[in-house]
Amino acid sequence: MSESDYDIVSGSTATDVGEKILKIQGKGNFSGNAEKKWSLKKKNYDGIKTASAKVRYDKHMNIAVELPEIPSGASYGTVRLSRAKNADGTDYPYNIFPSGQRGIEGNTLYITTEPSQPGVYADITAPVINAANYNDYEITVKLTCVDRKTVTFGGIDDNQTFVYDGTAKAPAADGLTVSDVTGQNDFLKI
Repeated sequence: MSESDYDIVSGSTATDVGEKILKIQGKGNFSGNAEKKWSLKKKNYDGIKTASAKVRYDKHMNIAVELPEIPSGASYGTVRLSRAKNADGTDYPYNIFPSGQRGIEGNTLYITTEPSQPGVYADITAPVINAANYNDYEITVKLTCVDRKTVTFGGIDDNQTFVYDGTAKAPAADGLTVSDVTGQNDFLKI
């Protein structure tokens, strides 16, 4: 039997997951119809599943964290807040998340934290559910409590000397880091 002996009536291709039925009809020297079931299964999502945020440890803070893009048609489930941990991994004795969290709006997670200590961290889990063609999965946001603004200069030698050659000159600097985490009453975009 060759392709000239039948017509495909429906169900030979699919782009969305689910049960499908391939229907064929004989022609020429062949007659009758046939149906065969087949399925297209959901795929594991292989996009970005993590985000991070740093908050000042010494302030009550409202932050807004942009979450990674999620598949078309997907939505977020109920956000879960983990127990906070000290920098060494032991349990932090206090809850850093007050009750009544705002949650997710669009693809932005709004979270409020209470004062804690530098190095305290917690994971925030945002389930991604009901994507048309992907299995449910989770986005994990690592929230870390950090110290106030710190500026560290390193590798800049005093009295560097340059010879004029018509081009701009600047002292060499290695290891310059600036970390600025501020707190305010409105939600701070991270």
